Amino acid sequence: MPDEEWLSSWDVLKEVTTMTNTTAKAISELMVSMGAQLNESIRLVQSTEDDAEFKRYRDSVSKLMTTMLLEIMNPLYAEHPELKPPELR
Repeated sequence: MPDEEWLSSWDVLKEVTTMTNTTAKAISELMVSMGAQLNESIRLVQSTEDDAEFKRYRDSVSKLMTTMLLEIMNPLYAEHPELKPPELR
């Protein structure tokens, strides 16, 4: 179990890394838009390329979207839960 000093350091770090609601809202809207565009690109590749190329492309885009979700969106919505879109709840 972490000691109290470590927990105190973590609390300070969380306070330092806050983002304004205005910026968080703009980032959220951009991430949702980018996700929709990436999904559309997958549909395009699926309809125009062979199965092997489609799977390669889908896997690459999946990595991008996972990074967006885990490293940008989840932390943003943890800090600003009111901004989390219904489709991500």
